[in-house]
Amino acid sequence: MIYRSPLDDIDIPDLPVTDYVLGEAEARAGHTALVDAGTGERITYADLASRVRRAAGALAGLGV
Repeated sequence: MIYRSPLDDIDIPDLPVTDYVLGEAEARAGHTALVDAGTGERITYADLASRVRRAAGALAGLGV
């Protein structure tokens, strides 16, 4: 079953998701990117980009 939003469709550029999400990370380095609803921990764009790079490196090291 396909679910549709009552809101208008949005344009999503033809980019890898990391480029789309983190493309402006450097310019927003000190701004909050994510908030953990359970703990209230805030992750900045700089922290998010770093964590994504580390996770990608770990996966690549495992051959994924």
